[in-house]
Amino acid sequence: MFKAQPLPEQKYLVSMFDYQSGGLVWKQRPRSHFATKNAWSTWNSRFAGGLCGSMTKKGYIDVSIDGRLYKAHRVIWVMHFGSIPVGMQIDHINHVKNDNRIENLRLVKPATNQKNRPLYKNNSSGVNGICWNKINKKWDVYIGHGGKLKRIGSFSCKEKAVSARALAESEAGFHSNHGKAFCGVNTLRPEFTYLFLGTPSDKPNTTPVVLRVEANNEQQARSHFLNWNLVFAAQIRTKAPCRLQLMDGGDRFSWIFEQLPDVCTSGVQEVAYV
Repeated sequence: MFKAQPLPEQKYLVSMFDYQSGGLVWKQRPRSHFATKNAWSTWNSRFAGGLCGSMTKKGYIDVSIDGRLYKAHRVIWVMHFGSIPVGMQIDHINHVKNDNRIENLRLVKPATNQKNRPLYKNNSSGVNGICWNKINKKWDVYIGHGGKLKRIGSFSCKEKAVSARALAESEAGFHSNHGKAFCGVNTLRPEFTYLFLGTPSDKPNTTPVVLRVEANNEQQARSHFLNWNLVFAAQIRTKAPCRLQLMDGGDRFSWIFEQLPDVCTSGVQEVAYV
């Protein structure tokens, strides 16, 4: 079984992040978090106030803390409740892996987590634990509980098979969302990632830095950087499958790849230069 690495202490996490409706926003981090004054100043000028995290291929949100990746839902839980006991897991109640609102999270044992699973992708019957038996022309019903697979029976009528499976789930303490593809309100991440080249309003002659934020439109994105002079650089679909491609710019934009090595895009609509 995958073993998650220990998280930093609650006090440290709270000093780094603001929790906002299931998302994490970088705070202005204190000088004590950095080895040098320059690193401290540079980091805050680039990232403070921006939404942090990136989506994994499995749909979870990862956040980078001091060079290590942690699951955002685990970070949020520790920020609220202090710790995650050894052997416990954080379950997304509605099955949406990037819906990290605290009300959508619960602390459970691994066995309990297995009792709130979405409908399996390879399921052909529409109900977990039910499959069509081509030999006897009936619906076979099974349930996994206590580490064992139990056969419930075979039914000519699919509705009776579904009822039998539902009863078995109830008796075994399965969550009411188990076997459903999606439950509840889907709070997804913003549609786009925006990149800007920016300089602080009070220091307009400094070297521009790359600013990154997730938002549903450019106006919303710019609202995160009210004290910055911004030049639009790129609009990227948050969940698109291919790597960032910039139209042109040569060496001027080569360092964007260093800042955002994991950013993906289906194509950049526009690039502006300073």
